[in-house]
Amino acid sequence: MGTHLNRARAHFGTDTRGMLEGGRHALLHTRSLEFDELRPYVPGDDVRDIDWKASARSANVLIKRFVSEKHHKVLLVAD
Repeated sequence: MGTHLNRARAHFGTDTRGMLEGGRHALLHTRSLEFDELRPYVPGDDVRDIDWKASARSANVLIKRFVSEKHHKVLLVAD
């Protein structure tokens, strides 16, 4: 088991946290975030996050709030 672990560390490095946090290059550059809630717009918010349909139904400009997907539990089973 130790030799396999050493080989994996040599290939991936010892700090693999970036691999779980979306630290990869992709052809399409999208956010790796999951929708959480709508909240009122505050000056300084990114206008790309405005939910125009929800804002039209409301009296306020609403922002889509996202949460990061980096807190997933990962189970690795090796045989």
